[in-house]
Amino acid sequence: MAKPDPRPYHRWMAIPRCVGRSGRREAARLGATVVLPAAFPRTRRRLEAHGLAVRTVPADELAKAEGGVTCCSILVDSPAGPGRRI
Repeated sequence: MAKPDPRPYHRWMAIPRCVGRSGRREAARLGATVVLPAAFPRTRRRLEAHGLAVRTVPADELAKAEGGVTCCSILVDSPAGPGRRI
Protein backbone atom coordinates (compact mmCIF):
# COMPACT_ATOMS: atom_id res chain seq x y z
CA MET A 1 0.00 0.00 0.00
CA ALA A 2 1.35 3.42 -0.94
CA LYS A 3 2.02 5.96 1.79
CA PRO A 4 -0.44 8.87 1.83
CA ASP A 5 0.69 12.23 0.50
CA PRO A 6 1.49 14.42 3.56
CA ARG A 7 1.34 17.74 1.67
CA PRO A 8 -2.35 18.50 2.39
CA TYR A 9 -1.55 18.24 6.10
CA HIS A 10 1.47 20.56 6.23
CA ARG A 11 -0.21 22.86 8.79
CA TRP A 12 -1.15 20.02 11.12
CA MET A 13 0.92 18.85 14.07
CA ALA A 14 1.23 15.08 14.44
CA ILE A 15 1.57 13.95 18.05
CA PRO A 16 2.44 10.25 18.35
CA ARG A 17 0.27 8.20 20.66
CA CYS A 18 1.63 7.09 24.04
CA VAL A 19 3.81 3.97 23.93
CA GLY A 20 1.93 0.87 25.00
CA ARG A 21 -1.48 2.39 24.31
CA SER A 22 -3.79 1.05 21.67
CA GLY A 23 -6.91 2.49 20.16
CA ARG A 24 -7.68 6.05 19.27
CA ARG A 25 -8.01 9.19 21.30
CA GLU A 26 -10.78 11.50 20.30
CA ALA A 27 -10.61 15.21 20.92
CA ALA A 28 -12.44 18.28 19.64
CA ARG A 29 -10.78 21.62 19.05
CA LEU A 30 -12.94 24.57 19.98
CA GLY A 31 -11.14 27.81 19.24
CA ALA A 32 -7.78 27.61 21.00
CA THR A 33 -8.87 24.83 23.38
CA VAL A 34 -8.77 21.06 22.87
CA VAL A 35 -11.66 19.21 24.55
CA LEU A 36 -10.59 15.74 25.65
CA PRO A 37 -12.25 13.00 27.72
CA ALA A 38 -10.93 13.04 31.31
CA ALA A 39 -10.10 9.32 31.05
CA PHE A 40 -6.88 10.09 29.14
CA PRO A 41 -4.52 11.98 31.49
CA ARG A 42 -1.40 10.88 29.61
CA THR A 43 -2.81 12.23 26.36
CA ARG A 44 -3.71 15.48 28.14
CA ARG A 45 -0.14 15.88 29.40
CA ARG A 46 1.23 15.15 25.94
CA LEU A 47 -1.01 17.78 24.31
CA GLU A 48 -0.16 20.34 27.00
CA ALA A 49 3.57 19.62 26.50
CA HIS A 50 3.07 20.70 22.88
CA GLY A 51 1.62 24.02 24.04
CA LEU A 52 -2.07 23.22 23.57
CA ALA A 53 -4.72 24.36 26.06
CA VAL A 54 -6.72 21.30 27.13
CA ARG A 55 -10.10 21.12 28.85
CA THR A 56 -11.14 17.67 30.04
CA VAL A 57 -14.74 16.55 30.35
CA PRO A 58 -16.29 13.46 31.94
CA ALA A 59 -17.16 11.21 29.01
CA ASP A 60 -17.27 7.71 30.54
CA GLU A 61 -20.95 7.20 29.78
CA LEU A 62 -20.46 8.37 26.19
CA ALA A 63 -17.61 5.88 25.78
CA LYS A 64 -19.84 3.02 26.98
CA ALA A 65 -22.14 3.77 24.05
CA GLU A 66 -19.15 4.16 21.70
CA GLY A 67 -19.67 7.91 21.57
CA GLY A 68 -17.13 10.64 22.04
CA VAL A 69 -16.60 14.35 22.42
CA THR A 70 -16.79 15.00 18.68
CA CYS A 71 -19.85 12.98 17.72
CA CYS A 72 -21.77 14.20 20.77
CA SER A 73 -21.02 17.89 20.26
CA ILE A 74 -23.20 20.57 18.80
CA LEU A 75 -21.19 23.47 17.44
CA VAL A 76 -22.91 26.81 16.98
CA ASP A 77 -21.70 30.26 16.01
CA SER A 78 -21.50 32.60 18.97
CA PRO A 79 -23.01 36.05 18.55
CA ALA A 80 -20.01 37.32 20.58
CA GLY A 81 -17.60 35.97 17.96
CA PRO A 82 -15.26 32.98 17.73
CA GLY A 83 -13.79 31.87 21.03
CA ARG A 84 -15.72 34.39 23.11
CA ARG A 85 -18.13 33.49 25.86
CA ILE A 86 -21.61 34.93 26.05
